[in-house]
Amino acid sequence: MLFAIRHEFAQTAIDVLARRTRLAFIDSKAARIAAPRVIELMAAELGWSRDRKNKELISLNAFLDTMSAPMPDIAPPQSRK
Repeated sequence: MLFAIRHEFAQTAIDVLARRTRLAFIDSKAARIAAPRVIELMAAELGWSRDRKNKELISLNAFLDTMSAPMPDIAPPQSRK
């Protein structure tokens, strides 16, 4: 994660957990569990305030909410005769 911040210019928790590690796409529950620690590490590295950390957590949770959206019902294909 620090590599992503220092060398790939990751600037948000979403960027780290979704784009750099892909954890948000693989396991959104695990991403929620990891989020506070990721945000703390990013805050230490990037000099974030408490307000910024709170905004990151809110944004990340909103993003992760989209990972568990219900799948639409899809009708089976019509058979041809």
